Amino acid sequence: MSEMSMIRLEKDFVKTTLRIAIPVMIQSLVAALMHIVDNVMIGQLGEAEIAAVTQANRVSFLFQLCIFGLSGATSVFCAQYWGQKNMKGIRQTMGMSLVICLFISIVFITLCQSMPHAIMSCFLTEENVIQLSMQYLTIVSIGYLCQGISVTLGAVQRSTEQVRLAVLASVIAIVTNTVLNYVLIFGNFGAPKLGVRGAALATVIGCTIETLIIVLGGYMLKLATAAKLKELIPESKAQVLRYIKIATPIICNEMLWSFGVMLYSVVYGRIGTGAVAAVSIFNNVEQLSSVVMRGMTQSCAVLVGKAIGEGKYDNAYGYAKRFMFYGSILAILAGIVLICISGGVVGLFNVSDAVKYSARMMIIFNGCALFVNMLNTLYVVGIFRAGGDAKFSLIVDVGSVWVIGLPLIAITGLVFKWDVQFVYSMTIVENIVKAIVCTYRFRSKKWINNLVG
Repeated sequence: MSEMSMIRLEKDFVKTTLRIAIPVMIQSLVAALMHIVDNVMIGQLGEAEIAAVTQANRVSFLFQLCIFGLSGATSVFCAQYWGQKNMKGIRQTMGMSLVICLFISIVFITLCQSMPHAIMSCFLTEENVIQLSMQYLTIVSIGYLCQGISVTLGAVQRSTEQVRLAVLASVIAIVTNTVLNYVLIFGNFGAPKLGVRGAALATVIGCTIETLIIVLGGYMLKLATAAKLKELIPESKAQVLRYIKIATPIICNEMLWSFGVMLYSVVYGRIGTGAVAAVSIFNNVEQLSSVVMRGMTQSCAVLVGKAIGEGKYDNAYGYAKRFMFYGSILAILAGIVLICISGGVVGLFNVSDAVKYSARMMIIFNGCALFVNMLNTLYVVGIFRAGGDAKFSLIVDVGSVWVIGLPLIAITGLVFKWDVQFVYSMTIVENIVKAIVCTYRFRSKKWINNLVG
């Protein structure tokens, strides 16, 4: 393909991209906006409460990324099987994923219920904030199994270009969660005033509803996830080993990467409660910046994986280049919008001026570097994993955090005592280095591997 053909918008390419990306973007946008609303409500309780919920959600973040790693492996196989129209392979992959999902969920639930104080003491130093975070964590962790099931089944549906049900379920769950937050946090409509416990309970109810819709709706609509029990059982040991070979590095990738990012939060927590509150506000706004990124990445993974499954390797490379080109343009535009709205969004939170300033500076830094983040997400999640290049994804993703990001964060935060916004800026250095390494790998085409051929 010529360079000009790489950026040409063909009708089928645009149609498929939008069919997958737009529902995912809508889902992400609703989630981001509702998450901001949730945190504004929690923020009305005070800086201690918002810091407690933020740090407790770091544990949920680790769990979700483990499940996201599992769903990534599921997507790799399902997208390539979809290219072959092999429904048997898709459902057997789903069965293996659900078994691993059950194991991961049980481990996290057990730890969160048995040792919440020890866990939260790693992230916070003030006992009153630790107690608040424990109240939240012990309740919210009950919903981990439902979250795992919904993410796994949603990955199967997206990989087979059946996006709408998962998006609808997510939107309903998010709206339910937000309404219940309003009722349970503040004790409205005669409900008890539960504070952070009410926020956790609302989350559990929301994710339970989401799971029920995805499971039951899948059977009603006869989607790829509407499998009989016997269809979930893999037919050979070789198939299981092939799945584990890809799933293991992806899950390890997400676990080690997220654990490294959690250690960033440990550093932020040592800077002070104000720093944690600023990071919490920034995290809410950062979700807005990832709306376009998630839609583009999901579309990229499906199209690239499907083309590889069909044996059309030149098409897979061409699709990837197009996503990089248009993804960068959209990320630059999104970054400009993010910077413009930063002041207004930060002003919604009931925190000190110093916290607002730090949060806004972090948002501006993120907006300026958003196109780099987009490239890295497309490379690792949308391209390399879709091509079965899981080991390289593990090395570059985890290596950049542990070798570059974490040392810089620790030195600037704990040794030099920089303000939190400048400590955060070290993550941009990490992402720039990662983007350079990923570009070389992409051009080599070594990431293209047919796993189901």
